[in-house]
Amino acid sequence: MEWRTAGRVVVDPRSMMYEDETTLWKADLTPKECAFLKVWDRRHDLADLCADGLKTNVFMGTIPTPAGRILTFPNTLQYKVAGVSYPASATPPATRKILCFFFVDPDLPITSTADVAEQQWETVGPEIYAVIDEAFRRTRPQVGCPILVFELIASFAGLDRVRWDDALRAREEVMAQRSADDEADVLDELYNLCEH
Repeated sequence: MEWRTAGRVVVDPRSMMYEDETTLWKADLTPKECAFLKVWDRRHDLADLCADGLKTNVFMGTIPTPAGRILTFPNTLQYKVAGVSYPASATPPATRKILCFFFVDPDLPITSTADVAEQQWETVGPEIYAVIDEAFRRTRPQVGCPILVFELIASFAGLDRVRWDDALRAREEVMAQRSADDEADVLDELYNLCEH
């Protein structure tokens, strides 16, 4: 499994409970301290050193995770759940159940999809047209904005309808940018952001 860190800065600590580990020998959570959320605006070109000369990632070791153990750690830690280790016989198949809790400060509002205005063209298109039409009517009260002019403005500004294939391609590109395949490097950009 890849290295992970939560993508929400409003999440305080994270807690993971290993509820069940049938037929597993070893299942380790491997955290490493990640300064990405603290210094993400201080990108650098020199290997894995920040501007102040300190490493951005420090390996902290492994933690055994037997069933019933609860691990709680700050959200700034990057972590990885080690792969399933099978005993001599792979029957029955190994399983692992992990409950993950995120603790938040109740006094800090968390932005959700309810706070984001609709972005479908069917909804925003008429509103944008009304604004542009009103601007046109200030200089040409009888005419307003011709629909062809509006379509050209919308197309130039990227406001026109996004085709489904384009949306899927953009989604794949974003996922690729947020993903890491290389285990060898431990620079701050090589981890996945969890979206919960």
